[in-house]
Amino acid sequence: MTIYQRMDAVFQAAGVPGFLLRWQPTEQYPQLPQAYVVYRIASERCLQSWDDEPGIIEYQIEAHLYSVGDPSAISEEIQFALVERGFYLPRVREQGLEQSQSSLQYHIRIDTTYCEFK
Repeated sequence: MTIYQRMDAVFQAAGVPGFLLRWQPTEQYPQLPQAYVVYRIASERCLQSWDDEPGIIEYQIEAHLYSVGDPSAISEEIQFALVERGFYLPRVREQGLEQSQSSLQYHIRIDTTYCEFK
């Protein structure tokens, strides 16, 4: 399972749509959802290798939750789904309100780490 598939599983379990790098219209979400996550792999590095092959790969993930309403419950669901799927304890920072298209949205940043053992 790739790191991208793992992230998709997290968002599916949390019940919120997740998008890599930015939101863009899809068949399932032609309009901006009321709540959604945009994420990126902030860094990827090999922590240990065996016989010149990667043994442990660390991924630093930065996810941004945007919501028209109170995002607290969604943020907790995402954090639970991350930990349940083997990600390290997430760090959460509230970013406040932001203007997006025609409405104000709450913004929460969630940073986490995942180590893949090859």
